Amino acid sequence: MYSRYGLGYDSQGKYWNRVLPYNFDLYGAECSPARVWDPTHGEEGEPNWYVVDREGKTIAKPGEKKGKGKVLLLKSDILLLTVAPNTFTREAYDAVYRHFIIAGAHGPAVKALRQVLDNKEILKEIEHRVFFQAIIRIPKLEVTDEGYEPEGKPLIIRIEDLDDGDFKQYKPLGEWA
Repeated sequence: MYSRYGLGYDSQGKYWNRVLPYNFDLYGAECSPARVWDPTHGEEGEPNWYVVDREGKTIAKPGEKKGKGKVLLLKSDILLLTVAPNTFTREAYDAVYRHFIIAGAHGPAVKALRQVLDNKEILKEIEHRVFFQAIIRIPKLEVTDEGYEPEGKPLIIRIEDLDDGDFKQYKPLGEWA
């Protein structure tokens, strides 16, 4: 719920307000017949969530490789890292509090957060930004019986500064649902 709110979706995850430059296309991925293996979804797999821009153009998609049967395996993952104005309440927004939103296309991207925050190049790129959104590729995943282990050096694919004034249209969390 909090991720949907912070990333600008309605409470059902069907409408995106396009304030942020990038987001996961929840509807398009859900409708795609392609499925990737995840230990929690078993043989059915789950959608391979991907990042789109405001116009709906695909910007980044986790890498896939052949798996067993109909389900594909992931070979890379995508992390959407967003630091945006905190719009939970008008007081938080006016005080310039921030949301720190971590959204992975799949679990391995979130699992790689430590690798992302230990990466000196990434930290140098974000250290002077107030509000921003970054698309980060986790370049390699090792498949295990329990799922995936992130490997390799995370890379920023795109980064864009955000204008805090764009977030005035957000309703406080209590009015959103």
